[in-house]
This record gives sequence, structure tokens and C-alpha cells, in this order.
Amino acid sequence: MPVLDWFSVLYTMAENTIPEPSDEGFTYRVNEQITLFSMSGNQFYKYRWQVLYLGEHLATMLTHTKNEKFVRKGVVKVDFKNHLLYTGMLWQFYDELTGSLNLQFKNVSRVDIAIDGLDHIIRFVNKYLKQTRQNKVVELVGRGTIRAAALDRNTMLYHSFKLGANGSRKQVTIYNKTKEIIKSQKDYIQKFWKANGIHFEELPLAEMLAALKKGEDEPMNVAGVKNIFRFELRLTGEYIQEMQVKKAETGEWEFFKIDWLKTSDGMMSIVHRACENFFEFVLKTYKENCKCKRLELIPFSKFEIFPIELQPVKRADDLYKTKLSIKKNVRQLFFGVLQPSDYMATEALVFDVNNYDLKEWFAKNLFTWFKELEYSNPDADYVQTVKDFLIDINQRFESNQEHEILI
Repeated sequence: MPVLDWFSVLYTMAENTIPEPSDEGFTYRVNEQITLFSMSGNQFYKYRWQVLYLGEHLATMLTHTKNEKFVRKGVVKVDFKNHLLYTGMLWQFYDELTGSLNLQFKNVSRVDIAIDGLDHIIRFVNKYLKQTRQNKVVELVGRGTIRAAALDRNTMLYHSFKLGANGSRKQVTIYNKTKEIIKSQKDYIQKFWKANGIHFEELPLAEMLAALKKGEDEPMNVAGVKNIFRFELRLTGEYIQEMQVKKAETGEWEFFKIDWLKTSDGMMSIVHRACENFFEFVLKTYKENCKCKRLELIPFSKFEIFPIELQPVKRADDLYKTKLSIKKNVRQLFFGVLQPSDYMATEALVFDVNNYDLKEWFAKNLFTWFKELEYSNPDADYVQTVKDFLIDINQRFESNQEHEILI
């Protein structure tokens, strides 16, 4: 059963919904259930708030941006506490918090989806890494490299693996969760295991931690108990924002919805898409991986997986940079740095205008650029050649025949 292990969300909030605190320790009562307790902020936000629900700290909220170049005004971030994610009360609290403050969902900042009890994956990946070039029968699809850590010298097996770089848009980690909860004392996770049939024996975590500190137990693999291994997928908001599904009834595309995280089927559909050509293995029976049989290490067949596609999102800052790039190319044409006969100049202009659908913007600004730049080059004939060249491109944009220039 999948579960959220990290959940951070960005929202927009109306100005003055939350007052600016007069000092650290300021308390703001939202309603009878929710109270905010102020603390110092970070490099992006002025204030950090403990969000208390009936007196229990269930989330941390960052408000009042310091610099709008990095975080837009009105954008707030909420980090939901780890223990809340395992209680079954997450979505009730989520709805009450967002409803009370009228928070409008903007995007997920980060989400980690964990699947416990897939102990066979540890054995599989160990065997995969022990292959040689001569006896390889299983291959990892994609260009990633699995990094192994935590070698148990008694068994010569690794107990921790990572795929994907730190700070990348997605990352997979596989590790011994039993050892981790002993060190972190997260008793609520083993209660979650028991409630969901993953592990029925509750461990005396405090006593086991004391034993580990005294060196009475092997920290790599906890002796005397069943060790539960975790598969964990970490996704950034940038990756989540590109996810979309096609509605069967209308054929329209629908971008990520928070509801996808509310069900096991939704979470497993996200995991399925993120693992595609990333954490995916094939039996190496053909030279081309696309012809080889895929191995199902994660039990996707037990869930109703809906197909998710990725559609890169054009960000506002990318659009701004593209407009600057187009204007720079136009200026360089007038200055003679680029020539109308230069294929690369034409290709760059056509690509940028088409990629961001800037045909109207290009036409609107064209004669403004002519007035601004026509005296930048003393060669009047050359300047007229540049104007004719740009007018020709614009006419082809208007008739959707710009591709003919690149033939």
C-alpha cells in the first residue's frame, strides 16, 4: 500500500488573510480548531508558522515573501508533518486548513511516495549489480546509474540504493526502514504497518535504540526481527506540474489534480509514470531494450493504473527570456553580427517564435524595432536587406509557411 511520506504544497493566499506578527511567538487564532504560532522565517519568507490543530502541531506554513524575484507575492508554502501522513487524518485537516484560510492550490512543491514491504527489490538489485558484462541477463532501462551504500559485511549484500541525483526532479531510494524507525523512533510508522498488514509485530523501539548505541546489535540489518525495506519515490513540483491525463469522455487534457494523491490507485499511477524508463528493468534477450520483456518489481497490476503523460510547462520566466533572445537576434542582424543569409539566425528566430507562439508579438514589435535600429548600421542597403528579410519571415508566420524557410 503506498503512502505519502513527504508532502509540501504551494498555495496563493489573499493579502492580509494572516496579519504580520509583531514579534516571534505571536499567536493568531484562525478558528476554534486552528491556531497559528509565529517563528522566524527563512531566506525566502519573512515568517514561519506552526499550524496547530486542536493544540497539535500538524503543519508548518511559510508566509509573506521577502523578495518577489524569487517567490511571488501572495504565495505561501505548507509542509505537512510526517506523522500526520500516516494517521488517515491528512485530508480532513487539509480541507479544514485550506477552507479556513481560503488557500488556492498552486502546485505541489515536493511529494514522496513510499511503498513498504517490497523486500524482494533489495535482493533483486543486489543481484543486478553483481552481474558482469559477460553474464548480464537483466538491464536497467534508461541512462541512470544505481548507487549502492550500506554494505553488510556478514552477507556482502547492500541494504541501501539510490537512483537519481540529489536535487534532480525525481529520485528513487531503497533502504531498510526497520533500522530507520529504530533510529528516528517513529512509532507511528510501525502502527501504520500493523494496520495495513505489512508487519504485525510492534518493536520496542526505545530499547532497540539503546542496544544499537551500546553496539549490542548490527546496525546494518536488525537481528532477530523481520526487516522491512522501503521503496521511496521523491518528486519535485517541477516534475508534478508536467503530469496530465486525457479525459476519455471529451478527449481534453487535464493537468495534475491533488485528488490523485488521495487514493492508492492515484499514487500508484504517479509512481508508474515516474518509473517508466527510469526505475524499470528488462530481461536482456535482445540488443534493443524496447524489444525486451519488462519485469514488474512493483505490483502495479494490483491497482487501477490510469495513464499519465508529461507535458513540459512553459514558465513565465522562460517566455521572458525567449522574447529577449528574439530581440537580441534582431539587433545582431541590424549590427551585422548575424547575416540574413545565415541559416542559424533564421532557424533560431523561427524556433523561438513557434515554440512560444509569439507570432502576434513578433508582428506587433517588428516596426518598432525598425524605428529603433534602422540607424544602427551606416550601410543603408544592408539595413533594407535586413528589413526585407524580417518582413518576409513575418509574412510566412502569418500564412503558417515559415517552415519553408528552413528547407
